[in-house]
Amino acid sequence: QNFLEAGIDFLIQGKLDLSFEILSESLMLFSQVYGPMHPYNALCFSNMAMILYQSGDAGEAALYQQKAVIINERSQGLDHHETAQAYGNLALFCHKMGEMKHALIYITRALYLANLTCGPHHPDNVTSFTNLGMILQDMGNAEISMKYFRKALELSETPTNSEQFLLVASVCHAMALSFHMMKNPKEALHYERRNYSILKNILGNSKDKRLEESSLLLKKFTALAVKQAKTDSLTRDMQ
Repeated sequence: QNFLEAGIDFLIQGKLDLSFEILSESLMLFSQVYGPMHPYNALCFSNMAMILYQSGDAGEAALYQQKAVIINERSQGLDHHETAQAYGNLALFCHKMGEMKHALIYITRALYLANLTCGPHHPDNVTSFTNLGMILQDMGNAEISMKYFRKALELSETPTNSEQFLLVASVCHAMALSFHMMKNPKEALHYERRNYSILKNILGNSKDKRLEESSLLLKKFTALAVKQAKTDSLTRDMQ
């Protein structure tokens, strides 16, 4: 178990190669001691999947995560929060691969299981609702995606730490993109401003890519909103 904890610590520190090596050894030891269907094995597979995902190999990450899902289902049952989380991560990896239909199935199942185990207002549902919205957005269903982005915001109305504030920012950013897809630059600008404000407060003047991207989008949405306002004004004058 100490090996497993060390592997997870190295993952948090960003030492991916070392983390993967230690987790692989942990998995081998747990399999010998407990057999193949044990929660520790699922934890190893899940963290190894995250390492592969962060290394840019979403396909291999999905294969490892599928093993984590199977082990969690059989060792802990469907009514366990780690099973729901395992499905959520599998959806994330499938989304990255462009496997939208599978991603939609897995994130929907993650939400269903999370509601069974933790209730509809659990903080983890914020991430799942956001991911579901993003999947729908990438499938071209911008209007439907808004339903889940709004649910995510409702569950995160009172963030208490930097991580939660950044999650709210990501939801606002996603909503801005959906409004842009729906050709509503005014609302797109509103939510991107919220995103930028949070990022600026948390990240300061750092050269974080999220801050740079938000700054560019603010200029784009501002120009589009001004153009739309002029068009609307001309239309009213002609009536």
